[in-house]
Amino acid sequence: MPSFEDLLSLDNAVFSAYLFYTTLSIGKTLLAANVLIPLNRVTGHVYQTPEDYTAFATPATKEDPKAASRIDKLRKIVAHDLENIVPFAILGLLYMTVQPSPAVAIWHYRVYGISRLLHTLVYAAGMQPARFLCFLPGSIVNHSMVAQILYALCTR
Repeated sequence: MPSFEDLLSLDNAVFSAYLFYTTLSIGKTLLAANVLIPLNRVTGHVYQTPEDYTAFATPATKEDPKAASRIDKLRKIVAHDLENIVPFAILGLLYMTVQPSPAVAIWHYRVYGISRLLHTLVYAAGMQPARFLCFLPGSIVNHSMVAQILYALCTR
């Protein structure tokens, strides 16, 4: 069994892949939450609180209904990401402790990261059933890691 330091080392290809795809997924969520939503609020004059409206609006300011719709969609994307990325981040770390095949583990992380990125793009474009089809691989990855972790624990 590798030491904790070896497991969580950038020299460990599995850990490096985990870091990359988890950071990619979290970074995408932060981009939506901390850049795209505020940008749409300001440019579309869709203020979240009366204080914001008082501070930034002018008498001629009119709320852009398209911006409000974009903000709502972006908020749903962020909420969906939080529901899915947090379990992946936890499971991904736990998964490493059962010493999976490096190639299999890296593919788990890769499929998940790409799945979440594509899910966000098709969600933003309003494409169904493509959104579900992009969500499904990431969900399968999480369930696969759960099954492998439980199997490893039960067969010790």
